[in-house]
Order: sequence, then structure tokens, then C-alpha cells
Amino acid sequence: KKIAGLYRESGDAAKSMEAYRKAMEIYKKLEAKEEYGELLEDMASGYSKIKDYVNAEKYYQEALQLYRTIKARNKEAGVLSSLGDMFFSEQKYARADEYFVLASAIQKNINDRSGLMYTYMSRGSVAQDFKEDYKEAINKMRMALALAEETKSEVNIAFCQNRIGSLFSYINEYDSAKICYDKAMAIYQKLEDKENLAAVYLNYGYYYNYRGDFEKARDQFERSLAIAKQINNAYSIASATYGLTGYHYTKGNFAEALKGIEEVLAIYRQKDNPWGIASVFLNQGNIRNQQGEFDEALQFYYKTDSIYKKLGLEK
Repeated sequence: KKIAGLYRESGDAAKSMEAYRKAMEIYKKLEAKEEYGELLEDMASGYSKIKDYVNAEKYYQEALQLYRTIKARNKEAGVLSSLGDMFFSEQKYARADEYFVLASAIQKNINDRSGLMYTYMSRGSVAQDFKEDYKEAINKMRMALALAEETKSEVNIAFCQNRIGSLFSYINEYDSAKICYDKAMAIYQKLEDKENLAAVYLNYGYYYNYRGDFEKARDQFERSLAIAKQINNAYSIASATYGLTGYHYTKGNFAEALKGIEEVLAIYRQKDNPWGIASVFLNQGNIRNQQGEFDEALQFYYKTDSIYKKLGLEK
């Protein structure tokens, strides 16, 4: 099992799966059912990581049935949450929410407050990304926040505050958003959590952008980008660069905006992130359209539409 984990960390999925199978054979002979179930989860997680969702669901379902047979309720809830996460990553939000609801019911019943907190976070994400019901998302995140505060988990308190702040911005309640960002910032500064400091500076940037204070927005985006480069986090670099392209776009600096977008596109292509690539094409189309380059804009809109259709969306 440890060897499988090492192969998994090194990115060798094939050898990792082979080692997990050998461990499963041993646990099966020993009739160590709970340990066998954990290996099934590891197999499922491994397949999910390489986007083989068919095999991932197969092993998760097998683990789920095993845990139900031996009445391991906490393990059952964990697998239900993992299935929800998997379907969420596939953008199958309705199915994801079904599993999150089942998981939360068990977690409430067995008083698993930590598990319930994470499930509320996940349900908040579903409400935001699938239902686009930001008030429901805020409600779910506040429920998660209450549990984080009960357990005095500063990391989760800060995470919830930052998420709630970004949700407030979606419904144009910017002052409420900033109050949440300030609370998250205070904790992340205390913890010296650079990755999340970059995320909060990014949100500050959008806050000032919405307020029309574009120079302050630029300053916050640049702070976010500086930290992202310091810790070499590709997605944080992409997000901060995106924020700066928005600044340049607003100021009419289209050449700078397009340059930034090309940098973001390179990151999303390297990470094989179709959603990110689509968002870049859409922004490139908008900039070309703003410049009066309508034929070029149309080509980017076609590229965006093509990706959405491959992902099963119509936009």
C-alpha cells in the first residue's frame, strides 16, 4: 500500500494501480474488510485523478457497498462525499448534489461535524456553479463556517470567510464581501499562508475593480501575482494575470490585455484545463470585438463554443 502511494505521488499511475491490486489481494485473504475498503477508495481516487471516471465510480461503488455491509457509517459518508466530488469535477452537478445530500444526512446522524463542514462547503459550490443561487451558496458556506468556528479551525474559518466574500460580490454586496476578505486576510497573515494570501489579494483586486478604483485594483492584483510567482503556483499566477488583463482592458490597453491573456492561455494548455482555455478564448473574442476586429472575434467565439459543446454545454 505504501509503495502504491509512492508511485502515485511520483505520477506513475500504472505502477500505483498494480501495487494497490496486490495489496487488495492480501487484505482480501486476511478478511480485513475495512482496510480492503480503504484500498478500493484509493483505487477509485487514483482513477479519478487521471480522469478515468468510469473505473473511479466502479471502485467507489464497490467500497460503498462494502461499508454498508459492515455498517461503517463514517466510511460510507466519506465515499458518498468522494462520489460527489468526482461528479462535481465532471460538471455533473445534479448527481454531485445527490451524493452530498446523502453524505450530510449520515454525518448529521453520527455527529461527524468535521465531515459535515466539508460537505456544506461542497454543497455551497454546487449552489454557486450549478444553480447560480448565490444566496443559497452563502447559506451553505455560513453553515460550514459555524462548524469551523465550533472546532476552532482557523484554516477553515479563513477559507469560508474568503468564499463567502466572493459570493457576496456576485450579488453586488461589496461592503459585506470586503468584511469577509478582511477576516480571512487577518488569519492567513497570522498563518503566513502565502497561497491563500494570493487568493485574498486577488479578491481585493476585484473588490476595488467593482468599486471603480482601478489603480487600487491593479495594486492588489500585482501583490497577488508577486506571491503566486514566489511560491510558483501556476493557477494562482494565471488568476492574478487574468485580473491584471481585466485592468488593462478597462483602461483600453488592449495590447497589454492580450499579452496577459496569452500568458494565461499557455498555463491552461499546459494544465490541460478546457474550462480555462474556453474562458481565455471568450475574453480574446471580447477584446477583438471591442477593437472592432469582428472577424477575429467571431473565430474566438467559435473556438469557445466548440469547447463548451465538447464539455456537454450549450452557451
